[in-house]
Amino acid sequence: MQSNKSAGFSILNLMVSITIIFVILGSLTTIQNQTSQYALNNQQERDSALLVAEFFSNLKDTTSCTSSLVNQSVDNQGTGNYSHPNQILKSDGVTPVIGVGQSDPSGRIQIQRLDLGDFVVDDVAIPTTGKAKLKILIGKRGTPLGPQTIMREVLLQVNRVNSPPYNLTSCYAIGGQQELWTKNTDGSIFYRGGSKGYVGLGTTNPTTLFHIVRQTGNGGDQSVALEQYNNDDDQNPLLAGYRARGTRTTPLPVQPDDEIFTFKSLGWDGTQWVNAAQISFRVDGPVAINQVPTRIDFHTLPPLSCCSSGLPGFVRMTIKSDGKVGIGTSTPTETLDVAGNIQASGCLRTGAATAAGVCVSDKRLKADIRPFLLGLDALMGFKPATFKYNGLGGHSRSKKSELGLIAQDVEKTAPELVIKTKLKLHPEDNTETEVKLVNYSALIYVAINSIKELYQRWSNDSQLKDEELISLEKEYQEVRDQIAELRDRMKETN
Repeated sequence: MQSNKSAGFSILNLMVSITIIFVILGSLTTIQNQTSQYALNNQQERDSALLVAEFFSNLKDTTSCTSSLVNQSVDNQGTGNYSHPNQILKSDGVTPVIGVGQSDPSGRIQIQRLDLGDFVVDDVAIPTTGKAKLKILIGKRGTPLGPQTIMREVLLQVNRVNSPPYNLTSCYAIGGQQELWTKNTDGSIFYRGGSKGYVGLGTTNPTTLFHIVRQTGNGGDQSVALEQYNNDDDQNPLLAGYRARGTRTTPLPVQPDDEIFTFKSLGWDGTQWVNAAQISFRVDGPVAINQVPTRIDFHTLPPLSCCSSGLPGFVRMTIKSDGKVGIGTSTPTETLDVAGNIQASGCLRTGAATAAGVCVSDKRLKADIRPFLLGLDALMGFKPATFKYNGLGGHSRSKKSELGLIAQDVEKTAPELVIKTKLKLHPEDNTETEVKLVNYSALIYVAINSIKELYQRWSNDSQLKDEELISLEKEYQEVRDQIAELRDRMKETN
């Protein structure tokens, strides 16, 4: 009995094992079939891409495209109306290349139908010129996974008759199903890839409209070069930035302090990209027709950053719309306004004079040397005064009292130090008024001559006093001699 029980279990186990084996074999067969179908599907997708590339390669030739599609109806996009060409011809306009019902060399796909339509005009002023699509319905042979057909398309630049049935008169291909760059009739190109339309060079993951990534070790020159060759004096800019409020179809004027254009540099601090420096072009005042006053701000961050990674840092230098330059201040009141110390290793010149610094002064480098004679007489006419500028003549109004000279006073004794110029006292003036400037840098030479004159006067007076003293000493000695002689006579008399 025990032996029979054991035999029963063995038969049962054998049957279960056989069943499992058949299930496994069935599953393996299914997996193999699905793998084969998946591989076939991938091959057919690749075959379709190659087929579209062949269409594009031939249709980009105007003769081939026009000969193949001439007089075919090209209806408007959205109508759902398509014409159905049968074949594509070579550039000779005669020899067929591929057509409906034909298979590709692999035999895995077959062209089932060609649809021509979806016309979109380029310019409403020229209704006969625009873009259309040639859709290619491709049938899959065998038993692939998924749909049994593939729809691909080639984008065409076409000319057509401007009345139904809108027969095509000429064409050429400007983009295939996988072509992301499209050429316009004027030679310009546009990018039509992806929902964002981002373009990347050196990166497969662009995060901005135009994203360039440069990595060392890739070889070649990886800089960005902009070249222009032009014999005209007025050249178009190599790089231009445009800014308006509103939209492209309805632009609105920019407003004061709006950022028009910016060059920005960022550095990696170990955890994030930090704004290191930037050059900003900003609106610098009220905007009017043909007038957008603009300033240029130069920003940097200090060694110990005061600001978050998104802020532009401190404005180190500003060039205002009126030409005033501020260093250390964003509100310059003079042509050059420096808030802080200045260190120079060379020479500081103002107009025709040297103001300060270490300047070349070798006689061998100079010509037309003449003496400068203004001295004490001129200096005595100078009347230093404190004053405040009143804001006229484009000169900023003084916030506190300033020290200087009055040009009219200087002119009386030193007209050589007074320079005349013309300017508008008020911005709304129609004519310019003559005003007088003082060459302050020349005052040091007037002072030098004055000191020399004082020394000469002292020297002359000293010499005269010495001569008078010698004469007095001589007279004194003569008197002493006479007194001594009288004493001697008196002694003899006694």
